[in-house]
Amino acid sequence: GRGGERGLAVTNNNRSSEKELSSYQNSFTFNLKDKYNYRADVNVSLANFDVEPGAIDYTLSSTAKTNQDIDVNITVSDAKSGPGTVTLTGSEEAALTKTNEYKKEVDGVNVKFAEYTGKISKNGTYSITLLDDAGNKSVKSFNVKNISKTVPAAEVAYSTKEYTSRPVNATLIFSGNSNVRITGVEPLAPLTEADYSVNYNTSVITFTKSGTVGVYFADEYGNTGSQTAEVANIDKTPPTLEYTADALTDPSVVSITFSKPEVPTSPMDEARKESEIFVTYGGMTKPVVDKDGNKNSFVFYENGNYTFKIHDTEGRSSYLTITITELDKKAPKITSVKWSYSYDEFDGTNWVTNREEGTKIPADGTEGYAVSTNPSKNADGTFNNDAYPVTNKDVTVTVETDDDTRLIGSSDEYG
Repeated sequence: GRGGERGLAVTNNNRSSEKELSSYQNSFTFNLKDKYNYRADVNVSLANFDVEPGAIDYTLSSTAKTNQDIDVNITVSDAKSGPGTVTLTGSEEAALTKTNEYKKEVDGVNVKFAEYTGKISKNGTYSITLLDDAGNKSVKSFNVKNISKTVPAAEVAYSTKEYTSRPVNATLIFSGNSNVRITGVEPLAPLTEADYSVNYNTSVITFTKSGTVGVYFADEYGNTGSQTAEVANIDKTPPTLEYTADALTDPSVVSITFSKPEVPTSPMDEARKESEIFVTYGGMTKPVVDKDGNKNSFVFYENGNYTFKIHDTEGRSSYLTITITELDKKAPKITSVKWSYSYDEFDGTNWVTNREEGTKIPADGTEGYAVSTNPSKNADGTFNNDAYPVTNKDVTVTVETDDDTRLIGSSDEYG
């Protein structure tokens, strides 16, 4: 064209006729000169550059502890090129759904808005990234730490697993999140609510009777779980004993000893040790056996009825009445008296040895018997009118009674 005919040239911009404008330099003046040395300045500018990133706002549906997904609602805006793309990244990729877009005048400027929604199911750090239509980038980050979907679990620890008549505590030990609390307890028949109590602060269930309960609990996020607590070792059956009466060692007394029944009447009977069972009579208390396992005994000298209190270390008690008839309190009676002896008698020529013997059966009430028809005692202790011949030899006397006897003061066996 005519610029070529005039030899038009650019004297600045490295003599280039092209200039790239940007937001940092949005105008430029070209210095021109032709071959006739005429000069001119030409100004160029571009005023619609968009270098301002858009704005991001968000809200969370909940900041309280929860076991549910959280909704994130995002509003982006841009006053120039307009919102482009919006992404949500973090602990998990969360898909966003555009729910609305509109324009609104803000401080005299027509601003473009877009609204998105998404769901967050995990704790973590998340970033919202906005690229407007001019490529400007905005990022806003936030933390989520109020989600937990961990289901709490529980183990049960028992205060004792030995048989007992006392209450048994079942303590729930929780795992998972903190602040797990019992929310409800349901008894399994035949157990009733009267048979246990619950301390909700300490998570302790106190059983006063054997049985099973279902325990329900929840953590502070709303996660729930359940466990079964079963107590089978409470037995309130009082102790019982069998007795043995010994009157053979010494017929003048009866020795009473005790032992556990051969056939237990309850699990508690079977579990109790004889050293843990006590017998009380007449203000005296003795364990069934001592620390060495030897039987303790009660000694009685009279026939009759005797009532013993039987009790264990936990205070459960029963009573046992024993009737003693083994003692022989009747005096023995003499049923016959026999005697025999030899004696020497002079027949006028020689001494002849003769034998004399006899038997006497006394009448009832007779306390003694003199072998004489009408005896009288001399001053020297001899008797007159002996019924039998006198002798200087031994006389054998046999006394028979209606019961076993022994001489008074003797330690011989009765016979």
